[in-house]
Amino acid sequence: MKMSNLMKLGLVAALVTNVLAIRDLEEGIKGLDKKMSERWERRDFEGVAAIYTTDCRVMAPGNPTAVGRDVLQKVVEAVYNSDVAKLTFEQEYFEQFGDSDEAYSYGTYQRYNSGGLEVQQGKFVVIWKEIDGKLYRHIDIFNPNNPDN
Repeated sequence: MKMSNLMKLGLVAALVTNVLAIRDLEEGIKGLDKKMSERWERRDFEGVAAIYTTDCRVMAPGNPTAVGRDVLQKVVEAVYNSDVAKLTFEQEYFEQFGDSDEAYSYGTYQRYNSGGLEVQQGKFVVIWKEIDGKLYRHIDIFNPNNPDN
């Protein structure tokens, strides 16, 4: 069965649209990672929490799940005060869930103390959610490569 030129054009348009959507998703996620790192360094705990949905879930190793921005903001402040002065993220992969308003990503993170020394490396998985045209972290799960850190 031969494919008409119109069908071929439609497939190409769909592919280009998908590639652009993935590029927008990548830029959005990387931009929010950068904002999170900048806000963390400024001790803007409310700003860090604002990158998450109001009903977010953050699952850190050895701790109960932090539910909601208010709880998360307190957790972020406590972690910062334990001498985690800087965070960096390396996204390895991201993908949207079909046509939904959610996507996921995974990668690695690094934590640094106030002296600039790297004190922890780890990995993460994040479920992202788009609300009113803005991307937010919705579910965040992470753990260190060395559990003793």
